[in-house]
Amino acid sequence: MMKYLFRFFIFALIIIGMNACKSKKKATAVDLLEETVRTSCYDIESFYVPSGRLDLSFGGQSISLNGNIYIRPDSIFYFRGRLLIDVVRGAIYNDSFVVINLLERTCYTGKNEYLERIVGFPVNPESLLMLFTDDKCDANQATKSRRQQFSVAYDDYNQFGQISLPAILNVAAQDGSNQIRIKATFQQILLDNRQQVNITIPSSYKIVVLE
Repeated sequence: MMKYLFRFFIFALIIIGMNACKSKKKATAVDLLEETVRTSCYDIESFYVPSGRLDLSFGGQSISLNGNIYIRPDSIFYFRGRLLIDVVRGAIYNDSFVVINLLERTCYTGKNEYLERIVGFPVNPESLLMLFTDDKCDANQATKSRRQQFSVAYDDYNQFGQISLPAILNVAAQDGSNQIRIKATFQQILLDNRQQVNITIPSSYKIVVLE
């Protein structure tokens, strides 16, 4: 199952950021965002989830990861997932990404164009911040692709000054014959709390370039 972690992490980024109402009601969508320039409404220097949980179920299997997320919209989206120990760690920069599978001792890396072909919109730290904060500033949405059918709901909003951010994201999707469910729970959100991030790839790890 571990080899699917990266795929489903990226898949979660796709569908968490689709159209969803700011309530407990689900919003159904069958569209992916067209490639478009996205500019955030929120003046956020950094977004930090020091403790969170990601529950994934698919193909009759399920896995729960604890971890954290740190985003500086001008430079880095960092994530870490762990079971009893760290199992995955990675970063998405403005033009490239690196994901380290610590169990398989493998590092996946490549240009963001690879991710953009998967998700259908520009991938960078700012666009990913918009996904996780349910930022709706981008009004240019399209109905060009119907590769996935899913429903997504944001819940448990907390107020940060004039900004309201979700702490729970529930997603249901269909991937072929498999039902996929994703629940992301942010146990704490800290804004403008700068962190030091260091991605080190051990010299003994296998490097896989995704193109």
